[in-house]
Amino acid sequence: MEGSWNGEIQLKLIKMATTNKNWTDYNIKIQSNQIFSINLLEFNINKFWKDVVLNIPEDNHILLLTRIKRINGQFVTIGKLQRLNKTDKNYLISVLKDQIEMKSDSYINEQILKISFAYAIKEGLVSRTEVNTEINLQSHYHYKFPITFDPMEYGDLIEQVNNKYFVQLNKSNVVVITSEADINKVKLFKSGRLLFTWEDKKIDANTFIRTIGKNEYTFVNNELKLSTTSKPAKYLSTI
Repeated sequence: MEGSWNGEIQLKLIKMATTNKNWTDYNIKIQSNQIFSINLLEFNINKFWKDVVLNIPEDNHILLLTRIKRINGQFVTIGKLQRLNKTDKNYLISVLKDQIEMKSDSYINEQILKISFAYAIKEGLVSRTEVNTEINLQSHYHYKFPITFDPMEYGDLIEQVNNKYFVQLNKSNVVVITSEADINKVKLFKSGRLLFTWEDKKIDANTFIRTIGKNEYTFVNNELKLSTTSKPAKYLSTI
């Protein structure tokens, strides 16, 4: 299955980044009792960029894996492998911020030992279309839903049974997606408790409509273009 295949590739890339002589680990030790946050990550990305990336040749790019080391010794990778030019620092920060916001309970408010940037320098420049992008997110009652019609893009695939997908969004949230022709029926669970249900209807290759309760959201190229709320009709009483 594609999701499992992508996961296996990601694990191989992480192993390669930590063992291959062509890769270098840039490690930043974090002061004791310091809690991981987006601001902490951004500060250290700026440090990595200044010390390493700005010193590579102008016509080169880097492959980059960003990881944190928890106090229990476990490494956690934030996002996916990135291909970046020297001018892509703000893009990287934006991508990792989105990933952290989507999986906030997997990263935030936890003590860490260090932040690690595993990188390799490659010849040539990367066009924007070649750089890995993350899925846009829709905010709904303090929760964030992936903006995509493709079940495989929601997160890490746990299992697929015929037309039903079980996908891990983050440490505590799981979605179950039942795909029927041009309609996806989605259930979001947190710690085993059903929180939300919604339906995505495909209009064409670039457009789908998401219905959550009385709200409808129209997405084109995974960007919100229209939001409407249905209201019950009022009937005049007969005299």
